[in-house]
Amino acid sequence: ELDELTLGELAAVEVDGLPLGALAAIPEAWFLLRTDYQQDPLAPPTWRDFLRSARRIARGVRASLDRLQPDVVGLLNGLFLFESIAWAICRERGIDVVTYERGFIQDTLLFRRNEVAAYFRLDDVWPRYAAQALTAAESERLDTYMDDRRHGRRMVERYWEDVEFTAPDRHAGGRLAVAFPNITWDSAVIGQDVAFGSIQEWIAATIDQFAARPQDRLVVRLHPAEVKLTGKQTRERLGDAIAARYPVLPPNVKVIPPEDNTSSYPLMEACDLGLVLTSTVGMELALAGTPVVVAGRTHYRDKGFTLDADSPDHYAKLVDAALDDPDGHRPDVELARRYAYLFFFRNAMDAPGVREHVTGLCRLTVDDLGELAPGHNPDLDRICDGILGLGDFLPGEGA
Repeated sequence: ELDELTLGELAAVEVDGLPLGALAAIPEAWFLLRTDYQQDPLAPPTWRDFLRSARRIARGVRASLDRLQPDVVGLLNGLFLFESIAWAICRERGIDVVTYERGFIQDTLLFRRNEVAAYFRLDDVWPRYAAQALTAAESERLDTYMDDRRHGRRMVERYWEDVEFTAPDRHAGGRLAVAFPNITWDSAVIGQDVAFGSIQEWIAATIDQFAARPQDRLVVRLHPAEVKLTGKQTRERLGDAIAARYPVLPPNVKVIPPEDNTSSYPLMEACDLGLVLTSTVGMELALAGTPVVVAGRTHYRDKGFTLDADSPDHYAKLVDAALDDPDGHRPDVELARRYAYLFFFRNAMDAPGVREHVTGLCRLTVDDLGELAPGHNPDLDRICDGILGLGDFLPGEGA
């Protein structure tokens, strides 16, 4: 009967009380490498295939849970097809779920209980560290890592082999703002809209606002992941959407295409204002003391060091205010540093006994089962305690 359903009807399919159509939405976007797939001929047959698989997955998961009767289930991030279905069934049965995801530093992991790890939410633990000043050693560790990020070291994904650190031209007057959009089908973006309904709407509103401010300049730095993720090159390029809406860009607006190997860091260092949806760049700009307007539901939103928009009008007012008076809207850098240290180091932990020597391929490094014994590896102890409900996956007090 799926063959008779429209795309909209496929998204609304329910089977045995499970909203399988809705649960397939993020996998659909990932498979098609786009979110605007209403006119994509691949979308309906792909959704039908996902739904047929989803029904079998649901039956298998229910049978496994009936047999095993677990107290807790561990899942990769919780957003993909198998995981989203398994999580929905666990919610039905009141079973706790622990999700995990890569950390930003290579060969680290992070875990969350009954939350999507890939959203990196720290709302529940941030109050514990917001007032805790960094030690000299912690400050040095953070500074070293930020320099590593600038040069592409210790990263899971490296987009350029030969990056160019070219600073933008600055004219005598006016402000420079830089917008850093994500790729549209990133799971960290889908469903995380706040001020606007989509990335495209946010970019269009931003360009329109700068068209009315000819004294200031806007640079839109399109994400290199649009073209640099092997086998995952986007089918929904933001540059195409911008070109369709603006055959001729306003003279004070520049778009840097994803193929351009210019590093984003000179742009970040030169700009008077950063504009982001959910990109980690927003947190990095705050670390440098640059005002940031956040339009999406990112993990560092509402932490006290960004300007957080909740509607198009609010976004426009925040942008105008920050451009008119950047010094009056600078972030609390020390607060941003405390949050960044929590995010990059306390929240993440070394992946125990495994290394990702090639992206997507892992190698076990355990030579003796004694290495997995309690007390041998503090990160493994944190993971096991968190899964068993004996901790929150963070270091103990004072760490």
